Amino acid sequence: RFYPPLEDMDRLWTAYYQQDGLDPFVGVQLGSLLITAGAERVQTKVINFGACASEPEFSMIVDNMIKMIKYASPASREGSSWTFDDVSRVLVKFQEWSKLPNACIIKPILAAVGYKKSSRPGALDDEAVSVLRGEVKVEGL
Repeated sequence: RFYPPLEDMDRLWTAYYQQDGLDPFVGVQLGSLLITAGAERVQTKVINFGACASEPEFSMIVDNMIKMIKYASPASREGSSWTFDDVSRVLVKFQEWSKLPNACIIKPILAAVGYKKSSRPGALDDEAVSVLRGEVKVEGL
């Protein structure tokens, strides 16, 4: 997910997503979850939340990740193996790493949309249920 490899940041990012029982790997289950929920047809997509150092949005992505982790630090959770000093140390390394000319972040976000026949009077033919990282929305098409 980070290249050149930055193992401590990988571990910290995973710890960030596992807080409060979140599943950082739910994306691979989205299509199956929609089928189980009654979707007749499913489309999946991969959205890249990432960039390389040579791209203009790279520094914004780095800053965003740092703010997310600082706001909801794994160190603030009871029973966490992370301390605030650990988190700060890793984030400093991450900032230094981000200045490398070959630094790349590849964070795929898996999304899925399931379609089924609408049972609502007057609705169009399909009803879409879209799932992005476990967040569910139902939209009439």
